[in-house]
Amino acid sequence: MLIYFFKSKNNTYALKTVLVAVIIILFSFLEIALGFLFKIFLNRVTGENDYSLYTLAYIGVGFVILQFIVSFLYVLSTNSLKKKISNELTSDVLSSLYSRDLKYLTEENNESSDINLITNELSSLFNNYYFIIMKIVTVGVSFLLALYYITMLNVIYIIPLLFTVITMIIMIVATKNRVNNEWMKTMEKLNILIRKIKNYSKNIVIIKSFAYNDVIRNDFKRYYSDYNNSLTSYSNTNGIIEKINNLLGTTLFILIYLVSIYLSIHGHMTAGDIVFIIQISNSIMAPIFMLGWFTNSINSTKGIRDKVKKILDYSTPKGLDVKLSEIRVENLSYEYKESKKILDNISFTARRGDIIAVIGESGTGKSTLLKILNKQLDKYTGRVLIDNLELNSISDESYFSKLKLLTQTPTYFEDTIKNNIIMNHEYDEEKFNKYIKLLRLDTMLSRSLHGKDTILDSEQTNVSLGELQRIALARLLYSGCKYILLDEPFASLDDYNQQIIEETLLELEDTCTIIVSHKFSDDFLKKCTKVIQLQHVHNGLGTIPGL
Repeated sequence: MLIYFFKSKNNTYALKTVLVAVIIILFSFLEIALGFLFKIFLNRVTGENDYSLYTLAYIGVGFVILQFIVSFLYVLSTNSLKKKISNELTSDVLSSLYSRDLKYLTEENNESSDINLITNELSSLFNNYYFIIMKIVTVGVSFLLALYYITMLNVIYIIPLLFTVITMIIMIVATKNRVNNEWMKTMEKLNILIRKIKNYSKNIVIIKSFAYNDVIRNDFKRYYSDYNNSLTSYSNTNGIIEKINNLLGTTLFILIYLVSIYLSIHGHMTAGDIVFIIQISNSIMAPIFMLGWFTNSINSTKGIRDKVKKILDYSTPKGLDVKLSEIRVENLSYEYKESKKILDNISFTARRGDIIAVIGESGTGKSTLLKILNKQLDKYTGRVLIDNLELNSISDESYFSKLKLLTQTPTYFEDTIKNNIIMNHEYDEEKFNKYIKLLRLDTMLSRSLHGKDTILDSEQTNVSLGELQRIALARLLYSGCKYILLDEPFASLDDYNQQIIEETLLELEDTCTIIVSHKFSDDFLKKCTKVIQLQHVHNGLGTIPGL
């Protein structure tokens, strides 16, 4: 993870980090230099030097100006580096997540976990890891410089320093696992709470209509209490460690003062030296006081760092390229975790030019069949052959460039209608207009003020559900894919929009369409090249494929 101080997967910015390091050193050196400034001033009072008042004023003003410039550069450079790391790491994580297979991406628990990672855990990583490391470097340089100069005055100062540092190291080692475990437990409870809230939001209509508020409140209270208890336990542990650190820091501060008084009484130190010691003692004390915070913050991100590293290290499995001329399903069966068989010995062949309707009652495995073909489910038995090659051996990039899925809920981005259709393909006006007319979207565009540049908004206020579904189908057709899977595309559509989509599918040439629906028109079913009827599996007798 430290590599992101210097480079990401696609960019290198080591020079920026080196520049920040130089500014940090200058910033830390000026903190120590302030002690020398005070020493010079006090030694002038005691007659240890003979600088004039004007000379001292020039030195003071010059120091203030220099410190302001370096402090200004320190704030700008460190924030710039933090922003760079944040942008690069978040982009790499998101890219790695979306490069995973559909099976992983469409599992509900993974979806919730990934949302929490992007919105919550990465923020924690930036604040409690990268920011802390930059802070450690800053106070660490000041600590080393202060340690060097204080021991140059008298080596006896090493004794209280060693005592304090060794005690702190022992405490950190002793509490490391406890702090990390409590943090991981807290994050686990938070993930559970987030999933529950998402579930509540998804079912808000049911909650309202069934007056389920009290049940939800009690359910939420229980899960929130679990999270709050874990968070409180973690906070208590951190608080105790922090107070022990403060106690050790105060002890060291007193010991340094006692040593300074002893040396001053015996004539080994001037008044200016005492002021110098008092000033640079802050640079020695700061890391001591903050050490517990540093270690606890970094330890608290271990689980997140491991998770992010695993995501970043993921590489897309290499697969075979195919032309996708044929899909052959042989004796396909699928069983869910609760040992409920949903498909049993399904066999059929799909080629370009076929229009295959899959019919059957709810729960007979129609959508499951499409999920298998779309590589969202892989724990099936039997064979799914793509040009005589096993489906799981085919590369996602090759497969999905030729096969696309349309679901019953239209998917779109908050972007123009044009961009929602062409996606990452080059804009071809003739091709674009062909599918706009085929799906009768030209009427909608003509009544829109901005035509194809109309922005689709998330509230669906400017287009109907049927129009959104036709836009989604236009996207698939524009991509040039030769196999289209449609999962209940008419579920929420009126007869007019269903008719347009059915007529469009019938007009496609050299394209295979496999469509699942409960509400085919009789005319469309008659024109399908194949109709597969699925039935419930009873006592292992199997699902019955029709013709």
